[in-house]
Amino acid sequence: MNLLIIHCPVKPFSETTISVGDFASLEDSFEWCLCETNSLHAQYQSDGIGRIDSMPYADEVLVLMPTLDIRLIEIKVPLVKAKKLQQVLPSLVEDEVLDSIENTVVYALPPLPGQASSLRTVAIINRSWFYWLTKQLRGILTQRIRLIPDCMILPLQNDSSALKGDPSTCLALQENNGAMIYTWHKTVQIGISWVEYSDTEQLPSLLQNIKPSKWSWSWMVENSFTFSRRTDIGAAGINLLLV
Repeated sequence: MNLLIIHCPVKPFSETTISVGDFASLEDSFEWCLCETNSLHAQYQSDGIGRIDSMPYADEVLVLMPTLDIRLIEIKVPLVKAKKLQQVLPSLVEDEVLDSIENTVVYALPPLPGQASSLRTVAIINRSWFYWLTKQLRGILTQRIRLIPDCMILPLQNDSSALKGDPSTCLALQENNGAMIYTWHKTVQIGISWVEYSDTEQLPSLLQNIKPSKWSWSWMVENSFTFSRRTDIGAAGINLLLV
């Protein structure tokens, strides 16, 4: 069996590009890594960057969407069936949306065991960007494909096994055209990402003692494989492609 991991590009920061919806220049910017898997581990085989249709076939595909492009918040929802809930979600988060609600996709993540049924985590995404990404992903030939926020493969801070002073993958760092993008896995279904335009690490006081790890396949492979094998509904049921 093999697993293909795809890391999507970051949505352009330019509002002009977003409004026009022309993201063609990013078609060659999807990073990927192919792994051989068994019941316990994933072993790196090859990696690259390019168009979706140039990537190798895999039995399973896990697509990571930058958390910077997704807002994850916890809200109270009415106790209605899933289809009805999806219909009312936009009105429930309208006050939380900076963009027009008409250009926003809202998706309720699966309920967490032991949590009140009326409390759910929702993902809020720019519709133009989301539809462009999903259109690109249609070209993948695979038996199974999932799209998740990339923060989900990071361990929670309390579960991080990094030695003192070593980088920890509970906080990841990526450089994008001079901008430093930080991603943190805060709680089981909540991740936060932000941008700093400085070479000096600008971390919240809560994260001052954590040294971030740069996104790299050296640790992403095992983390992605571990996430893909989780069976708890709070993680196994997450798939943004179901929107």
